Amino acid sequence: MRIPYYVYDNIAVDSLFLDKVSEAMDRVFLIIPSCEKEEREGIEGLTEEKVLQLLEDAYFSLREEKRRINKFDIMKNFYNPGIYISSRYNEIRRNAEIKIFRDILERVLNKIKTTKSRKVWYEVKLKEEQVFVCDKLSKSYSILYRADENFRNYFNYYMKQFNDDNKR
Repeated sequence: MRIPYYVYDNIAVDSLFLDKVSEAMDRVFLIIPSCEKEEREGIEGLTEEKVLQLLEDAYFSLREEKRRINKFDIMKNFYNPGIYISSRYNEIRRNAEIKIFRDILERVLNKIKTTKSRKVWYEVKLKEEQVFVCDKLSKSYSILYRADENFRNYFNYYMKQFNDDNKR
């Protein structure tokens, strides 16, 4: 199937599935390097304004989600570092993920606001639960496909509706 992207220099933002992931922060996985092989038609997606809004919403939700570690938590670290680290491991990992995703979104939003876009379509295929974009394995789409049931359901629906036979 051919899905729509807005391309800004060397990055491409999916405009079909951006509103179909379960968590706003997972929209980061739908930002990929641009491909050389561009198509001129395919499935219609979201408007560029809606794409920008969804990315901004994800960015601001990540800013609010990061939890600060308070002074009491720091004091526990001095008392028994092992217990502190084990009890905070998931929180520390989550905060690190949030920071990385927030930084990516901030850079992408800056590029979107300063770069003229072009709308293109890329060929997307599914082979044994691996997603290929422009005939290259997309780790980010494959991760989403395996981990996000909502994304997977929509992806399968579109694959069934817009397969290679009817080239829509």
